[in-house]
Amino acid sequence: MLELHHFAAEQSRALAEMQNRNQVLVESASEGIIQYDGTGSIQYVNPKTVKILGFTEENILDTSVFDLLGSAEDDPQEAEELINELTQGMLQHQPFTSNRVLLNTSKDSTIVAEISCNCTSDADGVINGHIMMFNDITARTINEQRLIKLAKYDVLTGLSNRSKFHDFTEGKIAYCAHNEKKLALLFIDIDHFKNTNDTMGHDAGDELLVEVAERLRNCVRETDLVARIGGDEFAITLLEMGSPNQVTRIVRHILEVLSKPYQVQDREIMVTASVGISLYPESGSDLKTLTQKADTAMYQAKVDARNTYRFFSTEIQNRVMEQSSLEEALRRAIANDEFFFHYQPEVDAVSGRVVGLEALIRWQHEDWPNIGPHKFIPVAEECGLLPAIGKCVLYSACNQAVEWREAEDIKLDFPIAVNLSPKQLVNGDFIEVLYKVLRDTNIPASSLVLELTETAVMHNPEVAINMLEKINSAGVMISVDDFGTGYSSLNYLKRLPIDKLKIDRSFVKDIGIDANGEAIVKAILALAHSLNLQVVAEGVEEETHVEFLRDHECEQLQGYFFSRPLPVKEVTEMLRQEKIKWEATFSGVGKVPEFDPIKIKPPFH
Repeated sequence: MLELHHFAAEQSRALAEMQNRNQVLVESASEGIIQYDGTGSIQYVNPKTVKILGFTEENILDTSVFDLLGSAEDDPQEAEELINELTQGMLQHQPFTSNRVLLNTSKDSTIVAEISCNCTSDADGVINGHIMMFNDITARTINEQRLIKLAKYDVLTGLSNRSKFHDFTEGKIAYCAHNEKKLALLFIDIDHFKNTNDTMGHDAGDELLVEVAERLRNCVRETDLVARIGGDEFAITLLEMGSPNQVTRIVRHILEVLSKPYQVQDREIMVTASVGISLYPESGSDLKTLTQKADTAMYQAKVDARNTYRFFSTEIQNRVMEQSSLEEALRRAIANDEFFFHYQPEVDAVSGRVVGLEALIRWQHEDWPNIGPHKFIPVAEECGLLPAIGKCVLYSACNQAVEWREAEDIKLDFPIAVNLSPKQLVNGDFIEVLYKVLRDTNIPASSLVLELTETAVMHNPEVAINMLEKINSAGVMISVDDFGTGYSSLNYLKRLPIDKLKIDRSFVKDIGIDANGEAIVKAILALAHSLNLQVVAEGVEEETHVEFLRDHECEQLQGYFFSRPLPVKEVTEMLRQEKIKWEATFSGVGKVPEFDPIKIKPPFH
């Protein structure tokens, strides 16, 4: 009996120790633990459960475990089905786990939990309840979602990124193939976006991209996808497209919306976009082909006009391939110094004397025997070769001017004009290049005129004014070409440090034909003279043009009436003859010649 009593005491002590140990384990567990019966009624919760959910122990014990289950509000029907599935799983007699369960808290919110459920049984092995253990994985879930978003979404705009665009579109192509449906891919590029970054800073550029993204998102349906796939490049997948006309209507609406003014850093700016379109299955049957062709069409839209769209076609593909070949040839032309120059005289309207030469770049290539600057210069601009070509032009023109100035049988007492492109104007190192050219060639700065179009100046007048002031401070003269076509603001015009205006040929050709054209020419002359600017009229081809322009005191004339652009050899001979003619005709500076230049034949044909 004593032994039995001793054994019973030992067993009782061991049981108490085990119960105490189990209680400590349960109450100090880092997981929430809930015991509930076969109906879901809660019988026990550990302190961690109280801490995680925020309810008191008494409140929790008065509820069912199923009352703790939360639901997402996005889709009520789906949420109800999910809770029914959880309820059945938590009552089954086999272990049950779920990695994503929403549990309600006392703060009228939910947490994301990872749960595992197991059955409990009595001494006879009869199941008498369940225990659920759970961990709060809300923070981990948020981090995972953040990583997923980084992997699939653009951080700046919130749009899908290139990866999600590819996944989504590949899936939709497969769907279209199975169901005989059509879709369209749009590639969208913001025109001249780099100018915004260069002039206003990258923060302004980012602000603009966010607004563009929002406008694009509002232009399409929820079933379509808008993605940012590059710096200023966007892509849109349009589903269920019945015809190209339907796509055209959407694209025109997008262009219209994007062209409306933007408020960026308290400034109103305008931008446009170029859009390339490929269609499934007409343009291709796989994502790689469709994206390549949409990109090709977008490139053609930029080359053709900007602020427009192009559908992919074989013709466009051939043109783009030609542009690519031309780009390669231009790179070789720069490396091999293949460019040469013709010079067109500018003539004094009173005396008929040559008072200027405009250097015009030329390039002769066996694959493009008749290609002109109007074809290869835009390609050079697009592919970033223009600064290198512009540098070649400056060096060549200045070296040639020095050669003529140093020749004993030539009197070159006037400047050489060189055209400057908008891309050169905003190029950060152009001023350094200009100074280096002046030093290396040893040409007086006053012997050089830089010509840029009115459109180039007015595209971003504040930047243009700043750059032109630096050019002017170097002593180089500045001329505004094609004046009258760029919608100049007179407020900016009076601030520009310019020396000359060149009246565009489109107005000169109207002289003697259209009274309105003549009125514009007279107005430009009056405006220029009031600003103490010299005026050169371009495109002078008829004697009537000469008479009208002389009568209205236009100082200088340029055009086929006097001479076409001439190669160096012919210009050299012309300058040589000019020296002989003018030294023989009169010696006094400013004297009017004895003949009327209008009555003589054009001197330089």
